[in-house]
Amino acid sequence: MQPFTVKLDVRDRGDYLSAICAAVPGLHVYGQDLEAVRQSALRAIPRLMASNRHLKVSVSPTDDLTEIRIKPL
Repeated sequence: MQPFTVKLDVRDRGDYLSAICAAVPGLHVYGQDLEAVRQSALRAIPRLMASNRHLKVSVSPTDDLTEIRIKPL
C-alpha cells in the first residue's frame, strides 16, 4: 500500500474545534485551535488504524494543518 494523505473535516464548535475523518474510522478529536486538533489526530491515527483497519502506520504533518500523511509500515 502506498502512502496517502487524509483530510480532517474540521468544524467550529464555538469554544473549540472538532474534527473527524471518514478515512480513519473512529477519529473524533478536538482542540482550541487547528494545531491542537492536528496534534491530537497525529497521536490518535496510528492507534485507530491498528485497531480498526489492522494496519500499522506512521503519520506525519503536511503544510496544510487539516491534512495528515499516512505511511503504511
